[in-house]
Amino acid sequence: MAVVTAGGEVLATARGGAFRPPAVGVDRAVDALADAVTRAFDAAGVTSVEHVSACLANADLPVEEEQLAAALRARAWG
Repeated sequence: MAVVTAGGEVLATARGGAFRPPAVGVDRAVDALADAVTRAFDAAGVTSVEHVSACLANADLPVEEEQLAAALRARAWG
């Protein structure tokens, strides 16, 4: 993941583990993102962002995209 300013400056990046919502469920899959998000936010000196763009693997159907979007919003990351 990357924390980027509106002007395109990369403030911080972090890599996460496997993202497998069909295998482990949406909540556990999003839990797997939390460590990378926390590390990137800490490195950038922020606690949230204005916009989240999530390009996530294994979201193949509209219902899966909706479930993942809701789970990300619930984290209040952005």
